[in-house]
Amino acid sequence: MSKKEYVTVKFLSEYLSLSEPSIWNAVRNGSLPAPYRLGKGSTRWRLSEVDQQISSNNSKMRAPK
Repeated sequence: MSKKEYVTVKFLSEYLSLSEPSIWNAVRNGSLPAPYRLGKGSTRWRLSEVDQQISSNNSKMRAPK
């Protein structure tokens, strides 16, 4: 998968081994970047931005290797 791709909350929860509600909590507390709204009912994250945020904020979350 390209790091420039947009991913769903479902993909992100599997990628980070977190529940979907935990993903949304991480967005609210600033541990993850805010998603993009690509249309009605279409919310996506850019995978490269998620990895960058996790790396830069020394959060307890770890990007998969």
